[in-house]
Amino acid sequence: MMDKDGFIFFQAREDDMIKSSGFRLAPSEIEDAILRHPAVRDDAVVGIPDEVLGQKVVAMVELEPGHTASQELASDIIKSCLDVLGMYKLPREVVFMDAIPRTPTGKILKKILRKDYPEYPTKYAPKVK
Repeated sequence: MMDKDGFIFFQAREDDMIKSSGFRLAPSEIEDAILRHPAVRDDAVVGIPDEVLGQKVVAMVELEPGHTASQELASDIIKSCLDVLGMYKLPREVVFMDAIPRTPTGKILKKILRKDYPEYPTKYAPKVK
């Protein structure tokens, strides 16, 4: 988008920011931490409206072949992020997916993930302690 002075800025990036418990969180930082886990093939992190937090951090995860979605794996993936993320940045839920939806050019369709969130049948609340 271009403003009246001719400066170009990206409006979608602001939409991707997650506002949770008074913090502004960049999904890319959380996504990078999750991708370090050997069971994770791909991931996307989105903010989902929450009455208490404003938005809760939700990780959508595509697993490498040979791994099965479970509460234990969700907790293990999130625990593996503790050395690079503060507790307030950790996802409150993990949704395992067959594939992360992308455009033909490879951009993650986060609007679709947020819109379809209520329809995902299984959501794991990772235990981090």
